[in-house]
Amino acid sequence: MFQRKRLPYFIGIILIVTALFGFLGLSNLWQAESAQRREDHQTAAAAYIRAAHILFWRDDLYEKAGVSYSKSGDFSKAIEYFKLHKISTAEGWLSFCACYI
Repeated sequence: MFQRKRLPYFIGIILIVTALFGFLGLSNLWQAESAQRREDHQTAAAAYIRAAHILFWRDDLYEKAGVSYSKSGDFSKAIEYFKLHKISTAEGWLSFCACYI
C-alpha cells in the first residue's frame, strides 16, 4: 500500500527532470540560432553540439554544427561533425565539399 502512494511522486519527479532536460536542450538550440544570426559561428557550433547531445533525436543539429564550423574556418571539426550523421540539406553538402577544397 505504501508503494502505491509513492508512485505518483516518482512519476512527477521523472516528468520534471525530463522537462528540465528538454528546456536545457531548447535553450542551447536558441543560443545557437542567436549566435548564428550574429555570425558568431564558433559559439553557434558549440551550442548546436550541446543541444544535439540533449535533443538526441535531432540529427540535423550535428549537420548545423558542421556548417557553423565550416563557416568559421575550422574545417577539421566541420568534417568530424558532418561524418557523425547523414547530410540532408544543400547547405550541408556545400559546406562539406568546401572543407576539402
